Amino acid sequence: MQSTFWKRTICSVLACSSLFYSLPLSSAADAETGASASETESTEPTEPPDDPVVSSTDTPAETTETATETILEEPDDDNISLGDLTGDGMIAVDDAVFVLTIYAKMAAGIEVNLTPNQFFYSDCNHDGKVDVTDAVLILEYYAKRAAGATELSFSDYIDQKNQQPETTTTTTTATESIPVETTTTTVSTEMTESVTTEPTTEATTTTIQPTTTTTSEQTTTITTTTTTTKTTTTTTTKATTAKTTTTTLPQAKQLSVNCILQNDAPSLPTGCEATALTIALQYDGFSAEKTDIAKTYLPKMLFYTLNNIYYGADFQYVFPGDPMTSYGYGCYAPAIVATANAYFTAQKNASYAENLSGTSFEDLFPYIAAGRPVVFWGTMGMRAPETGGSWTTPEGDTATWVSHEHCLVLTGYDKNAGTVSVADPLRGNVTYDLDLVAQRYNQMGKQAVIIHAKTDSKTEAEGVLDNGIYRLRNAGSGLYMTVADGVDADERNLIQDAADGTAAQEFRISYDTDRNAYRLYTMCSSGETNRVVDIVKLGGSVVSGCNAEIYRPVDAPAQTFVLVPQADGTMLFSCSTNRSACLSVWNTDTGTQGKTGFYDAGNVVIRNDIGDDLQRWILEPVE
Repeated sequence: MQSTFWKRTICSVLACSSLFYSLPLSSAADAETGASASETESTEPTEPPDDPVVSSTDTPAETTETATETILEEPDDDNISLGDLTGDGMIAVDDAVFVLTIYAKMAAGIEVNLTPNQFFYSDCNHDGKVDVTDAVLILEYYAKRAAGATELSFSDYIDQKNQQPETTTTTTTATESIPVETTTTTVSTEMTESVTTEPTTEATTTTIQPTTTTTSEQTTTITTTTTTTKTTTTTTTKATTAKTTTTTLPQAKQLSVNCILQNDAPSLPTGCEATALTIALQYDGFSAEKTDIAKTYLPKMLFYTLNNIYYGADFQYVFPGDPMTSYGYGCYAPAIVATANAYFTAQKNASYAENLSGTSFEDLFPYIAAGRPVVFWGTMGMRAPETGGSWTTPEGDTATWVSHEHCLVLTGYDKNAGTVSVADPLRGNVTYDLDLVAQRYNQMGKQAVIIHAKTDSKTEAEGVLDNGIYRLRNAGSGLYMTVADGVDADERNLIQDAADGTAAQEFRISYDTDRNAYRLYTMCSSGETNRVVDIVKLGGSVVSGCNAEIYRPVDAPAQTFVLVPQADGTMLFSCSTNRSACLSVWNTDTGTQGKTGFYDAGNVVIRNDIGDDLQRWILEPVE
């Protein structure tokens, strides 16, 4: 009986699909009317919608009958929801027909224009594409609802199917740790002593490719050692070397960690990273809130188009989109380190975050044994990662997303049981199979972050005289930061030039108590207070690729910097709203007023900190 039903249903869908195939897609979209959707998606998107443009710097092009691209600032199809592509409040055969129509046109090489909502809600399994699999999920759900075999919402039904690869999922409670095995040493409370080294190369493509294939999953064997060399997952993240004392760890350890759910009100539909960081911060006694972390401290960038090129953030350092919406994506360890340190700066606290990326999974266990939860990257429901969508970063590189990315907090382990305890922002405190989690951790680039909690306060940068006047000489080029031609005007470009002894190369460094950061006033401005170093935002945010200029002191988030003294005596000017990025120059040439691009010779720009001397400055006091 059920088999006959399915055959009839599939035949009906295919017949309808054939009919739809001969019709413009807009005819299906025009039929989308009905009650407001009651379902909301609780998992993270995996690929940009066909046209998820939030802001655009392009002059709108004239609309023609043959146009193949539609740019919408606000989707006009708010009634639809996951699986309900017709907006009639039901998930049925016509929704599957809509998906099949899209797939058929794409397979035939016909360009298909979808709004952000249409793409996102058509991609039912969130694998970054709209295909037959999504239609089958709709039909499966429709058939089971019709037969009374499920009463779940469609989103819960999808989530249930996503959980199937899990080996174990149980709620955990805090327990006493198993006593330490007999040894002559104990676990040190200060687990690492880091030495920062510079990467040897610069990545031109920001992507972490999964190590699985479509036919099988590779098995990774983890070998525990007591001395670990940590390397980064990409060449844009600084490598560190950690030294640990030789110890025998307990076979099991469980920390009492309160799990925060990203979808509990106020919701962060795509904010697993901000939520995971908040879990770690609250464990250390900070009164952080997930929405405040996401809104105030997480570096973000909206997608935009320029000259028909689709731009988005480098997710290593910046969150693409908005975690408060379903159209955000995610970010990696360097971005969360920057977020945490921006929060600590605002709190005037000396705590700091460390990027542990490159550490083997079981070498995270000593941190747990010492009472330190670890933020790490895996996947939603420990599903196999897949290659997702791509876009261009402001630096001109290609960023390729990894579908099913998810950020969690490691809270315990049990070697005897072969399990780990995790605070999962989507599912709560759960237990996963150790080997499975290690595999996903490896596939996501071995990314992890640890918080070093301190009790003292951080105020001004050591050695910098508040309101002192300095010339800023670049450590890589030997040239000086200069207001182009010394002109006192908004949007005047900042360049580097040879020493000229003028006020165009003199800056007053003034401490901003409210932001626990510094403004750089240019001494060539009227009254020496009229202009400050300013960052020209991209996609509404301070990100790598932004130009540096001078402007009136009206936008503190784009005009304040955290001064970070370096071991060699130089200074890093880190952006207060995006601690991953800093004042930099592109090369050793002299700049000009008219050259304001990221790659223009001698131009002062904002760039992700890669440990380059061109990002370090020597402060020369002006008498």
